[in-house]
Parts: sequence; C-alpha cells; structure tokens
Amino acid sequence: MISILVGLLSFVSLIGLLVGFILVLSKKEQSKKDGMQILQYSVIGLIIGFGACAVLFKW
Repeated sequence: MISILVGLLSFVSLIGLLVGFILVLSKKEQSKKDGMQILQYSVIGLIIGFGACAVLFKW
C-alpha cells in the first residue's frame, strides 16, 4: 500500500515538473511565478518519493 502511494507521489511530481516548465516558459509574469512554485514543490515531492523508494526497497 505504501509503495503504491510513493509511486503515485513520484508520478504526480513528474507531471508537476512538466506543468511547471510549461508555465515558466510562458509569456505572462504571474504564470512564470506560479511555474516556479510548482517546480519547487515538484522537486521536493520527487526527493521525498525517491527517498521513500530507497527506504522501502533498501537500496
């Protein structure tokens, strides 16, 4: 069950990275700021997700 949640967190973080990059490349200043926040949270989510994978699978 926990591994499913960790996988979901990692997947959603990857989607967040994609959305964040798209927003950062947009022309509106507010969209760029929102994109930077999404990128920050996505990177934090990936670090937590991969760290949890390492703990679960004892890498």
